[in-house]
Amino acid sequence: MHTVTVSRQGRTWYYDIDSIGSGQADSLASLPTAVSKKINAPLGQNLNTQWTWTDDFVIEAMAIHQERAELQRRSEALDVMTRENVVKLADQGLTARDIGTLLGISAARVTQLRSPGFAFGDPDDVDSVVEVIVVHTDKGPVTLHGRGTHPPELEYEGRTYRATGGAHEANGGPMKYSYVPVD
Repeated sequence: MHTVTVSRQGRTWYYDIDSIGSGQADSLASLPTAVSKKINAPLGQNLNTQWTWTDDFVIEAMAIHQERAELQRRSEALDVMTRENVVKLADQGLTARDIGTLLGISAARVTQLRSPGFAFGDPDDVDSVVEVIVVHTDKGPVTLHGRGTHPPELEYEGRTYRATGGAHEANGGPMKYSYVPVD
């Protein structure tokens, strides 16, 4: 493992690599490349380095960076817990307003979290366009989303629905493809 000590002087980042030597970089972003070249390591290879910062303002900024990363991780975990609890509370028969009050979120957010998400396709396939569909249930139309080619049939809440082949748009919004129950 190499220990790299970094300091800022004027507009330049200076570094010292234990027992190898020192150098400089014009930007913080170019520092890993400069260190890699100094060590004679292939670019992109894990350098197995320990970075030490001598400037207090950098140490403070790095602490903020770490705190932001931790907050992001905690926020993502809280989102999962909230979504799970919305479903559990809805299954107990609570209204969106009551669920929102209990969890400290709006009733509209509860409705968003209760939505079934993608009816078809891979939600993570960012190369496919998100399509909007309307499933005409006995309780009224339900708007869903999907990625990729529309299937001729799909399942929703235990019932099979067939594509009508028709679509419509409202106020310049995306096309909404219709599905009706298979009798």
